[in-house]
Amino acid sequence: MKKTVCALIVCAALLFCGCGPAAITDFPSYLSESDYTVATGTVKAADIKQIVIEWVSGSVRIEESDVDQITFSEVNSLDEKTDALGEIRKDKELTESLKMRYKTEGGTLTIRFCKSGLRVRAGAVKNLKKDLTVYVPAGTELDLTDVNVVSSDVYMNGIKSAKTTLNGVSASLKLADCTTGEAVIRTVSGSVGITSGTAPDRIEIESVSGKAALDLPSVSELKVDCVSADVSLSLHSADFTLTLAGISSALEVNGFKYDKKEDRTYVFGSGEGTVSIQSVSGSVLIESK
Repeated sequence: MKKTVCALIVCAALLFCGCGPAAITDFPSYLSESDYTVATGTVKAADIKQIVIEWVSGSVRIEESDVDQITFSEVNSLDEKTDALGEIRKDKELTESLKMRYKTEGGTLTIRFCKSGLRVRAGAVKNLKKDLTVYVPAGTELDLTDVNVVSSDVYMNGIKSAKTTLNGVSASLKLADCTTGEAVIRTVSGSVGITSGTAPDRIEIESVSGKAALDLPSVSELKVDCVSADVSLSLHSADFTLTLAGISSALEVNGFKYDKKEDRTYVFGSGEGTVSIQSVSGSVLIESK
């Protein structure tokens, strides 16, 4: 997963800085492009157990809804002054190479931002944003939801997934009222937010130059590794052992009692759960709701 974040950083550099003397933007490449359909669409929810999304610039919204099938569509916005040569949009419609693609295979729905390996002038796409919306029928239970983005905010609401993974660069990644056994979230220059009445069994967060805010009933297993990032936990109850490590990091606790054991080890309540926070140049806040 760390390789995924590194790849996203490289992708972001290429997209927004261009490459070569002609300032060309290279979009990500992927295999078997001919297997993808160029369109928005719908698929039967019963046929899908995993949703995988790769998106660049804009937003991704995945929500539980009163629909019969999984539906997905995109809306684009572009400053026409940056597209005088018509590379990106013609007659206010995206050229086919920049339209979203999707495929279904082996129970997995995969959605891509555009044509594989697309190359265009950097200036033509600097203001391009595409907003992807995915609606999932209420009650649908997925095995995996995997979203990878650059300069795109992700908002998931009400989704039921055994595992949820979010990776982003310059992105806000939020889970709201989702039911997931495991949440793995990694971000560079972005924020992480998890709000739910049902806490995931396991949460893993990596953040560089950002912040992470969790608003949950409780936590049973949480691992956070952050650099120049602040972490806040707002909980109804606290029954875990906290191990805090790092440099130039400070702990603040409001509303909960705890016993300090070994160096930077703190026992809250029964101490049954495990919370490990590795923080460099960041603050940690644990507070009662």
